[in-house]
Amino acid sequence: MVSPMEPFPFLRLPGEIRNQIYELLLCNVQEPEPLDGLDIPSAVTIAKRNIHPQLLRTCRQVHEEAKYVMLTKNRFVEVQFGGQGRNLNYSFLDLISLWRVPILRLKRCTTLGDRVFNGCFMRHQISSTGDNSAWNTSKADSILLLHRNLNKLLPAIMQSQCLVSLYLNGTSIHNVTLLDRFVPVSTIIKEFELTGRNASGCQFSVEVLQNNPQTLLSPYSPSFQQESSFTVYDRTVDSTGHRLIHSKKAVPNVTAESVMKDLSQLTEIGNNYRSQGIWGYAAAFYQYVDYKISVLMSHHNPTIVRLLVEEGGMIEDQIAELHSTICYYRAKNAVGAMRQFEHSHREELEDLFDTVTNMGAISEAPIFPGFTQSPMRNADHIYLQAVAWKLMGDQSRLNMDMALETVNSGLAIIPYHPELNLEKKFLIRKILITRLDFSRSRAGFRKCLNGTFN
Repeated sequence: MVSPMEPFPFLRLPGEIRNQIYELLLCNVQEPEPLDGLDIPSAVTIAKRNIHPQLLRTCRQVHEEAKYVMLTKNRFVEVQFGGQGRNLNYSFLDLISLWRVPILRLKRCTTLGDRVFNGCFMRHQISSTGDNSAWNTSKADSILLLHRNLNKLLPAIMQSQCLVSLYLNGTSIHNVTLLDRFVPVSTIIKEFELTGRNASGCQFSVEVLQNNPQTLLSPYSPSFQQESSFTVYDRTVDSTGHRLIHSKKAVPNVTAESVMKDLSQLTEIGNNYRSQGIWGYAAAFYQYVDYKISVLMSHHNPTIVRLLVEEGGMIEDQIAELHSTICYYRAKNAVGAMRQFEHSHREELEDLFDTVTNMGAISEAPIFPGFTQSPMRNADHIYLQAVAWKLMGDQSRLNMDMALETVNSGLAIIPYHPELNLEKKFLIRKILITRLDFSRSRAGFRKCLNGTFN
């Protein structure tokens, strides 16, 4: 009988409850918080974690039970980014920030090939072949993440493969190594093998602790492997050597269809963020698409030169049309941000206003020779510009007048534009009300003065 004054022995709890406690204390990694509207991908997303490894030092039985839970629930993966890809305008870390990949730890300027983090089930090293690259001797950036978040990491990595191909005319190299378990065959495991059950009453499975190559490699889709040199090594049996289990060399086959599919998918991600009111990330994706278009259309890009020869002018016309659409989306996204948020700093509002203005200017003077934007799209930009003038300050008569002048210039192009006509009616009403209120206040002021001096 335990005295009421004595603490309740932890090991008297049912095994299922103890396992739940172990999981809470050793496997508590939370997903990132939802985005706010104006959040921008300025830094890598660090996952929140509340892990207490000191629990393992409590006693031998707790150590054995908790270690088993930790081994089976946490699957840590180390990813190393090396070479020129670290220094591109959209580097590896920029891309994983854009895709909101939740990472546990980040170490900069490590050596490619060195083990940086312990306790990982897998290591993924990324380098490349191509012009001006010294990948094997370069520094690297290393991140630690959970295996379940590889499906968020790999889309960002596929974008880096595209940029490496465009910049360096090279191919990405992926070396994936399956590593030994947290605890190799040891006294703890041998004892469990003899008893068949752990102290918590749950069947102990040594196989669960061992790496299952099919499970660990499942996030790497065939399309991912086809666009890179992809090699898998196994060190789960012999930690001193590498056993090759998969190797495939491939040269990305960039076609007009694949280029447009990639740009369209990125644009759709931006549209999804915009529809949710997450203006900062929508703007970041639109800007990234615009950047890829500028890289594609650079005169020194061998990929686009080859496509122009093969496809004629069709691919250039398609990219030009998409560029026009992206400019419109960026302006529309900025207006949406101006409408919804109370900006504590005037600079934020001015930056959004400048985005609307700049996108309209780019649209009027496109970077693609021979491309003519439709009058309706020009009128759409003018409408957004008028709304931006209005949102710069409802109390400013100058802003209202500028907005009305902008609307009239748009109606000169498309007289039947529905949004411009509605905006014109609103502005005229607003200006008349403002002037009427001003006249009334002025008359009241004069009456007050007359009453004071008479």
